[in-house]
Amino acid sequence: MKGENVSSGLWGKVIDLEPDFAMVHTALWAAYLQRPEFRKVLTEVPEESVTDESTVNLAALAGSYAVVGKRHEAERALARLDALSRTRYVCAYEMGTAHAILGNKDQAIACLRKAFQAHSACLADLKTDRRWDGLRADRRFRELLDRLGFPK
Repeated sequence: MKGENVSSGLWGKVIDLEPDFAMVHTALWAAYLQRPEFRKVLTEVPEESVTDESTVNLAALAGSYAVVGKRHEAERALARLDALSRTRYVCAYEMGTAHAILGNKDQAIACLRKAFQAHSACLADLKTDRRWDGLRADRRFRELLDRLGFPK
């Protein structure tokens, strides 16, 4: 990631080849969370460019908006995800990351519990995923880490 941006390097090549590859968008916004100089890119994602076909992309958009302080837009994307979750699978873990960044602790924990019940593969990253940093001191978060068997 060092020295790369969205338009060049590996990330750009992957997006050029497969613009709808959901996991790339999720990986990008998680990486950008670590690099403040990239937050400008997150503000430039047009919401209308993300369709309801990829709920992971929509969750990444919600998280991107949350990171850059676009609360209203993040909540609107989360509302779309919530509506979609009534008729098909939506990754509760990814939804929860946006809630966590927005400071919606109860909703974030509810999403994590739902991800746990669904045996989400994303939970493997829970201990190190920086998007959850705002919840690490929460007793409910620590209890979930224990239930998942993460070492202390």
